[in-house]
Amino acid sequence: DYENKWVRTASNAVRHLVKNDAAFTLINEASFAQSDSDCKHTLSIVIPEIGGNAISIREVINKINESVFGSLYGDSIQRVSYSIVNSRRPVNIQPIKDDDVLSWSSESNNDIVNKVIVNYAPYVDTITGSEAFQVETFNSPFVNTYSKIKKTDEYTSFLYDTSSAKIMAQRRAFYKSTSSLII
Repeated sequence: DYENKWVRTASNAVRHLVKNDAAFTLINEASFAQSDSDCKHTLSIVIPEIGGNAISIREVINKINESVFGSLYGDSIQRVSYSIVNSRRPVNIQPIKDDDVLSWSSESNNDIVNKVIVNYAPYVDTITGSEAFQVETFNSPFVNTYSKIKKTDEYTSFLYDTSSAKIMAQRRAFYKSTSSLII
């Protein structure tokens, strides 16, 4: 809660950290609003962790970003901006033409997995001090059928709801279902 408003989503939390804790003043508010519209998942994160040490603002933002495929960046006029990867293609996307490319390189990654395990809602039991994670698992039918690779990807997501964790597990499985090429 901050000024009688619940800091609930990833974009709300990152905006709060950037504006109030890191004290940035040049912020692209429209990018945070769009990210909030793209990703309404409720976070489940306590900073500092119970019984833990305080961590940097950057580490908190990284934990949030890893939970929702988020990215904090500087836009073309150096405003702090935020984006969350989603499955929609922008309507006004400009194609890259041969004349636009000055030079290029490529890097491939074959980190294919067939199973994703998401540990979410990471609370700590205040009496025992032990972690009390919920677990969501997703098996990729595509990988199981076509490549038959048996590899598991397990990670912690700071989300609250089971449905949100399931969506993120499916997104991560989709992202890691084939080789990727970065150009």
